Amino acid sequence: MGVIANLYLAVFAFWRWIDGSYAPGGRYCHSISAMPTLPQPAASLHDFVILRAVVLAANVAMAFMSHTMAPGMWKELQPGPDASVPQQKAALRRLRKTSLWGYGVGALLCTVIMLSGFLTFGNASSGFLLANYSPEDAPLMLPEFVCWQAFFLATH
Repeated sequence: MGVIANLYLAVFAFWRWIDGSYAPGGRYCHSISAMPTLPQPAASLHDFVILRAVVLAANVAMAFMSHTMAPGMWKELQPGPDASVPQQKAALRRLRKTSLWGYGVGALLCTVIMLSGFLTFGNASSGFLLANYSPEDAPLMLPEFVCWQAFFLATH
């Protein structure tokens, strides 16, 4: 469910950036609380090091916390106890391929979501991307909320 929710959010955020619905004069621009703004260069170190950067770092760290699943994945991909060396090497290759695909897709989704949100809302972007969108855009956001609610109910 989490992957489906992230995939939907990536498509939704990218679409809303491309169609310009939240740009000045766009369909939903009048109904959002903070107008999209372009980033300004930092005038001092205090302007550069902000709390939102810490939130971003925490979100990126959470996105890649599945390293704790590596022993379980290895156990599932591992050949039996009497496996030969080539079979063990093949199992390691499968683990490497599975890990690269998983982290690669995760990184791609996170990048698309973050860039689309930032390019749509600029400095006015909230850390919780869905909070930026207009309530009038709710019909397209509803599947995203349903996926996340199902994900949270199933995992917590």
